[in-house]
Amino acid sequence: MQAKLLKAIKSEETYKNLALIAYIGMLMLNSVFYRLSGFLGVEGFQWLSAMVPVFLLLIAFILSDREKKRLFIPFAVFYLVFLLYVLLSCLYNPQNHYWFFESSRGLLNQVIRPDSGLYVMLFLSVFPDHEANVEERIIKCLSLGVWLIWLHDILQLAGAIRRGSWINLNFIGEKVQNNYDLAFGYSMAFTTIFFIFRSRHTGKKNLRILYRILAVCNMIAIFTDGSRGSLIIPLAYLLILYVKKLYEKKKNPEMKQEKNGQANVLRRFKKLDRKKRILLSSILALVLITVVVLVVLSNSRNLQLLLGKSFFQDGGRGKLYGMVVRALRESPLLGLGIFGDRPVVNQKFVWGYSHNILLELMVDFGVILGLLLIIAYACISVQMIFKEKNRQRSEWFIAFFAVSLGLLFSSSFWLTPWPWVSLIIYFKFSESWQESRGKISEAVAGIRPKKPSVRRAGKVVAAGLLLVALLGGAYQTRSYNEEYRTEVVTIKKPTVVITFDSTMENDYRLAYSYMNRKGLVGTSYLIPDRIDTAGFLSEENIEEMRAAGWDFQLGTSNTLDLARRSTAETDRMVKSYQQYFHEELDLSPISLSAPSTTITKDIRQQLGQDFPIIKVAGRPDPYEDHYYKSLTLENMRSLYALDLRLAKSNISKLNFVKEQIDLAQEESALLILSVPRLNLVGKFNNALYTGYFYHLIDYLIELDFDFMTMTELNDYYNGMEALQLG
Repeated sequence: MQAKLLKAIKSEETYKNLALIAYIGMLMLNSVFYRLSGFLGVEGFQWLSAMVPVFLLLIAFILSDREKKRLFIPFAVFYLVFLLYVLLSCLYNPQNHYWFFESSRGLLNQVIRPDSGLYVMLFLSVFPDHEANVEERIIKCLSLGVWLIWLHDILQLAGAIRRGSWINLNFIGEKVQNNYDLAFGYSMAFTTIFFIFRSRHTGKKNLRILYRILAVCNMIAIFTDGSRGSLIIPLAYLLILYVKKLYEKKKNPEMKQEKNGQANVLRRFKKLDRKKRILLSSILALVLITVVVLVVLSNSRNLQLLLGKSFFQDGGRGKLYGMVVRALRESPLLGLGIFGDRPVVNQKFVWGYSHNILLELMVDFGVILGLLLIIAYACISVQMIFKEKNRQRSEWFIAFFAVSLGLLFSSSFWLTPWPWVSLIIYFKFSESWQESRGKISEAVAGIRPKKPSVRRAGKVVAAGLLLVALLGGAYQTRSYNEEYRTEVVTIKKPTVVITFDSTMENDYRLAYSYMNRKGLVGTSYLIPDRIDTAGFLSEENIEEMRAAGWDFQLGTSNTLDLARRSTAETDRMVKSYQQYFHEELDLSPISLSAPSTTITKDIRQQLGQDFPIIKVAGRPDPYEDHYYKSLTLENMRSLYALDLRLAKSNISKLNFVKEQIDLAQEESALLILSVPRLNLVGKFNNALYTGYFYHLIDYLIELDFDFMTMTELNDYYNGMEALQLG
């Protein structure tokens, strides 16, 4: 026993197995490290847990002989190409710096960190494909990892049942209570498919029964506590298996006769005596009734959608896809670079990604290359589903292909390992790839230049083009930095700008009247179409407020989406609004509030010609710090405001707002507070309870904040910038 243990400890294969298990079971590993880091007071638990499988693989690499170390080379080459692509994306899109390096949902923290989807290629590629039963070994390791995922999901479900709800983030990133959980549903969908796959390929009858029972239980849990998409995925898996079976029967009629000769469940049931059939039927009926009762009592979202006949509605994804498509139009050939959809989608949905792998590929790589990748994966899938000779390997691929279908309406392929697993199955283990590789090699050999000098010239040209691309990217980054980041204006004392964004009558009746009594000023963003209409500001209100030093700038309505307009249309709209301000109100707005519209790179540049300050809604993550210790032109073109949508019952957000005020006071920083509308009752989540508004104003006065308007902030920025240049 000790000899076997010592042999296992000294074997590199042991550490490869453990690394794969730890990577697949990362959800459970994260939970353990989260609690451990909380106990020890250490931050960055996800990086710590992500390094565990890497550390195990490093031990395997050290213990490996020279031949087995070569197994690490393919992923190393792939990763170098990936890093080169990342570098080019960073150089050509310097405006996305936040999403590359700063955001908790950004490139560094979600893709470079070694628990992201693409790293599964590393943990699978190091297994030698020429060894006997290597696929069985991998599947066993995957199975252990899947059991860890399933255990984590069950514990999550138990916690939700105990609380009576799931704790989720809504579309603006705030914690809310829900009757379902998106991540839970997709995780359970994966374990369901894997359990079905294992039940079809295990020789042990008891295990086969266990896997099938667990798969049914998982489906019930998905229906009660998962999303629509996660419910569809296991059904899609079964449908693909059924289509494959029909294809095989059509191709091989003898197979049909052979299958028909096998005993099935119904035939076995009929062979039972009458008492046993009645008993079994009663048990099944009782289980079915219990399941139905549990589903009805569970407040299932899926049940509500089915009863409400809204199960197949897009749930806002059509709007999201439209945002991504309009941004892609600005650079269709080259795309927007890695994570290029994040700064666009995040303007309205905190998650940031496209929620569609087809769109995400075209955004990240350009329309042409993106479509080629989509077509290539489709061809691979057809080969593996219908042409692969090894049946178990084909169904192994189908399992991960089916899970990957969830990327058509959720998540991101950079974050999810399952499509990458399917690629490894094809390129490393399948007979289909061996046949295709031979044909590709012959085709390449036919067009490959025979003269060594020509081949060398081709390499030199390729290296030259890469160098030109890198230098072009470096020049673009330098130009952007010189224009937008060179001049830095420091905030010297605690300062606040309070804005009111909806042209509401309460801006005058409640906000202005209270702040004016205290000798304070604010900024109202006027939406011209609303002036002098019921419930909104009148020209008389505006005149009185303006005489007291109140500031007015240009606002936008919730229905306006500038990304839907052409450059000429946007220009005409801006000019008409400026003319209205000048002729009717005798004002010249220097700031635009755009809390609802989609602002792409080109739109921001266009608007910046007319408006030195573009105020946008909230930080990309609403729980990040909102204050500014200094300002650059880049900040002024995207001035983040802390959104004060705050109902009376939302004490936690009130405390967060006060925490941000305290931090701005400690750091002598600038804070922009955005009030969508005021409400006396305090029951609405899309408005600020008036009592809290009064409290926050008094709190800011108590902390000795300077109250500025947007016009004064612009003057301060320009004055300090001129002073520094002088």
